[in-house]
Amino acid sequence: QLTKQQEDIYRILENHGPCKALTISQKLGKKTAKEVNPDLYAMRRKHLLDLDEKSSTWAIYRPDLAGRNPAPAIIYQKNPINMICQNGPNNHISIGNSESIQIGHGNVIVRPTASGENGTGARGHRAPHRAAAEQKWQHQPK
Repeated sequence: QLTKQQEDIYRILENHGPCKALTISQKLGKKTAKEVNPDLYAMRRKHLLDLDEKSSTWAIYRPDLAGRNPAPAIIYQKNPINMICQNGPNNHISIGNSESIQIGHGNVIVRPTASGENGTGARGHRAPHRAAAEQKWQHQPK
C-alpha cells in the first residue's frame, strides 16, 4: 500500500521520466529534497523505483534493465553534420546552447522489417520525397 505522496511521486516519474529528488519535491509543492527522500527510499526498497547513483536521478524500476536505467546518449557536435538514431518507446532528443540548427532536409526514415516482410519503409528503400528530389537534381540541365 502506498501513501498519497508516494502515489504522486510515482505519477510524476511516470509522466516526466527520471528526475532528481529536488525536482520531484518541487513538483509536489515542497521546498527541499529531504521532504521526499524517505518516500523515495521506501519505494526503492519495494522495487518500485531505481536510483542512478551517478546522476542522482530517480526513475521507475524496470526489471528488464537488470536494475540499470539506460543513460541518454549525449552528442557534442564537433562537425557540421550529426546523424542521430534512437530506438525504443521513450526516446528524447534535447538540443541546447546551439545556433543555426537545421532539422530535416534529406531525412531518410526507415522502419526495420521482420524477415520475409516486404514494406515500403524497409531498410535500403529511400523515402519517396528524397528519391524524387534526387531524381530531379540529377536531370537538371547544366
